[in-house]
Amino acid sequence: GLWGMIKHDRVLEGRREVELWEPIRGAITAGQRLRLVAGCDKRHTTCRLKFNNLLNFQGFPDVPSADWMMAVPKSSGSNTGGSLR
Repeated sequence: GLWGMIKHDRVLEGRREVELWEPIRGAITAGQRLRLVAGCDKRHTTCRLKFNNLLNFQGFPDVPSADWMMAVPKSSGSNTGGSLR
C-alpha cells in the first residue's frame, strides 16, 4: 500500500535507478517487487515521444491562456479558438 512520486527514472551503468521526490515511509529490501506506473506531465513533447499519443494530446499549448477573456473579435483570419500550434 505504499506509494511515491517518481522524480527521475533512468539507466546508469547498466542498472535502473529510480529517484523519488520523497522517501517511502517503509522499508524496501532487495528482491521485493514494485510496480511503476507511467505518469503524464501534460507536456507536448512527452506525449509525442514517451507515449506516441499526440493525436489525443489536450494539454498546453492547446489550452487557452489566462487572458482569453480579454480577446476581441478579428475582422480577418480565423477566430475558432483552436490550437495555438
